[in-house]
Amino acid sequence: MRSLLGQWGERLVEIASGNDARPLKAEPDESQKSYSKERTLERDTSDRLLIRSLAIEMGEKLAARLRADGKGACTVTLKLRYSDFTDKSRSVSRNRATNRNSDILKSIDELLPKTFSRRGRIRQVGVKLSGIGFPVFQDDLFDPKGHLRCRRDEAIDRIRGRFGFGSVRVFG
Repeated sequence: MRSLLGQWGERLVEIASGNDARPLKAEPDESQKSYSKERTLERDTSDRLLIRSLAIEMGEKLAARLRADGKGACTVTLKLRYSDFTDKSRSVSRNRATNRNSDILKSIDELLPKTFSRRGRIRQVGVKLSGIGFPVFQDDLFDPKGHLRCRRDEAIDRIRGRFGFGSVRVFG
């Protein structure tokens, strides 16, 4: 090896054999514990459709970030801040981590009536994904379209990455 690679040849043989006296450096766990987005509205509103569309948009953006990081979330939290500055938040947790748009948006739709249950105008909307881990899609064995949803989400991410978030809208 020395004749081929010079002085580094011997060193490479040592390292390849597991002989290395350098100390190991343990890197701290800097993994993200949650992903969240909040948006303060220009004007307070009681329009449920607007609140839902904002929460859905945030959920889609957060799901894309999870997919980009190769992660999933078990818990979805929806937070609403009313014009009197009181906050109301509700969460739903699943037993498996996911990064699918359909799973996260279903959770948001489930949480919206529980969170937007009092009279009053909304000042701020927030979505948080927590319980971060690796996504598990066991149901794909029994759901023949599960892998298609994953591929659809990835295609949407690529299009939005190239042309902007507003270039694709998902309904349903």
